Amino acid sequence: MRIKVLLSIFVCLCLGFGIIYFKQDDKKEKKEVVNTNYQTVVFRDDDNMLVPIEIDLKQDLEDDSKYRNLIEVMKSKDYEYLGLHPILDANLQVNAIAINDKSLTFDFSDHLYVENNQEALDIFEMLSYVFCVGDIEKINLKIDGNDVSTLKNSTIPASCITNRLGINNFESTSNYLYKTVPVVVYNTKTINNQEYYVPITKRIETQDNDIDTKVSLMLKEIESEQPLTLVQQCSLNEGHLNIYLASNILNDNESIDNNLYNQIVKSASHLENVKKVSLYIDGQEITPVEDVNGKVDNRIKI
Repeated sequence: MRIKVLLSIFVCLCLGFGIIYFKQDDKKEKKEVVNTNYQTVVFRDDDNMLVPIEIDLKQDLEDDSKYRNLIEVMKSKDYEYLGLHPILDANLQVNAIAINDKSLTFDFSDHLYVENNQEALDIFEMLSYVFCVGDIEKINLKIDGNDVSTLKNSTIPASCITNRLGINNFESTSNYLYKTVPVVVYNTKTINNQEYYVPITKRIETQDNDIDTKVSLMLKEIESEQPLTLVQQCSLNEGHLNIYLASNILNDNESIDNNLYNQIVKSASHLENVKKVSLYIDGQEITPVEDVNGKVDNRIKI
């Protein structure tokens, strides 16, 4: 009898531990299934700089729904506590969206208000930066079904909203945008005690179109404790750009600062026909050492 009681207790204990184990395992599995879908949006800071951030849409969406969601986010004041303000009017509505070949057309309600060329350029740059990704090379605008060539109070042509526009150009002359090519440069900026990568655009004459000219200008504009210089010509083959840098930028442990690495790679990734970037010093490909304390992050976590 005593043996049966002991066996019963043993079986109950085994079942109890088994249930606890499976519940804990089930919790682990549930934790692993958290869906994230980070997308880029653009806001304006107190210095009128356009600042790209990444927000989580939580789930994968069809293109039409995704684009509408991004516009809604960029109308909101949810990020003003971070010092980031919406560029778009809160009353703006998306009437329709059309994707044709390599262009994307937005039909908006009549709420694209601007007071000058710079405000129009801000909207155009925002649309270019957020939506001219992947196969999309051009954005077309309509207001209540009518094609838009310029916004009221502005002479900047809407036809400039392409993947060659750049961001933070601060150019009021539209001709200059057409006669030049962009070199986007990422530096860091502190906004409300948070550090972000913020791009600005330098432009060069179209005849200076070789990759070394663009990379040299890019390196010159990147803020760094040590000057960034090329030691040999860059190579660009099938979208893969190799940049060969002098060793003066290495830290004492022969590594490159994580933020500086990201600034160079992010900047170079915006150059025309570049899909991948590799950095070399003394013939060796270099990668950053993660420095958590010095990390710059444009991803907003709420």
